[in-house]
Amino acid sequence: MAGTAAIAAAALAGGCSKSKSPTVPNSCEATGVELMAFASDRASAGQFDVYLYDLQAGGYHLLQGLNSAAADSNPTVSADARLVAFTSNRNGSADLQLYDRASCTYVDLSTINTAGNEVQPAFSYDGRYIVFARDTLGFRHVRILDGSITPPRYVPMAGVDLPNANDASPVADQSANVVAFVSDRHGSPDIFLYDHGALREPIGLNTPGAEVDPALSPDGRWLAFASDRDTVGGHASFGIYVYDTQGDSLVPMPGLDTGSNERHPSFSRSNVSSANAPPSLIGFQSDRNAGNGWDVFVYTLAGHASVAVQPKAGDDVQPWLVWP
Repeated sequence: MAGTAAIAAAALAGGCSKSKSPTVPNSCEATGVELMAFASDRASAGQFDVYLYDLQAGGYHLLQGLNSAAADSNPTVSADARLVAFTSNRNGSADLQLYDRASCTYVDLSTINTAGNEVQPAFSYDGRYIVFARDTLGFRHVRILDGSITPPRYVPMAGVDLPNANDASPVADQSANVVAFVSDRHGSPDIFLYDHGALREPIGLNTPGAEVDPALSPDGRWLAFASDRDTVGGHASFGIYVYDTQGDSLVPMPGLDTGSNERHPSFSRSNVSSANAPPSLIGFQSDRNAGNGWDVFVYTLAGHASVAVQPKAGDDVQPWLVWP
């Protein structure tokens, strides 16, 4: 599979113009290795649907029967590109939906969804686990679901839930040994790690501002997130930051921050240039294209450059990157 920064740049340059790309004709086939899933209201303002763009082929994969007349959002894709999990309110409350691209059918999650809200799913990189947030007794908490057995079972998260705090936006490493999530337990939104059974707050990461939208690398070392901490020079918007959980420090990302809003980062799986560096690509959303709402982008660490992925009128949000 292609994975170098040069190939990434070539694929993006070939498939990310403002012209309409062809649809990739692979309905009911779980194909594609260089993908970005995102939610968009480009077809109807205010009505979000899930899209799957092939960064290598330069077109959209068919998702036959996936989207509904209700809002579908927060997509996540398994590393083998077969399963798409997302949030939908098609049944009245927000529920998790799990779509199998190989058969164009849904996986039954009736034992998972409740009368409350289940939202913000994210696959572990090995595809075995889904982490998500659930509303319980008026508060939102994080859950880890092991989908490798039937019926699926929950992984205990001792000491994480607090009775009067909201936790949200969980993401996992390779095998859900490390889960990052957002919590308001200190007042403002902060990011915490559930790390091999223990809850910890990364040293020097959280500020009096908001830290949101975490993303983890497969090895759990690198944490990308959005924050409005930096107001220097009139920058009063959200930017994306990368944090080294081993070195307890921020990693410079030249060219990523433009002074516009950047949110919802997503990592590629590997860094081919150095094992001691963050993954090679970061997907994210930004409103840097004035008057065009939110667009999704891919940033290459090697070239320190961002390329828009098929910008179009409307909002493209919540990107999930699938890249080897």
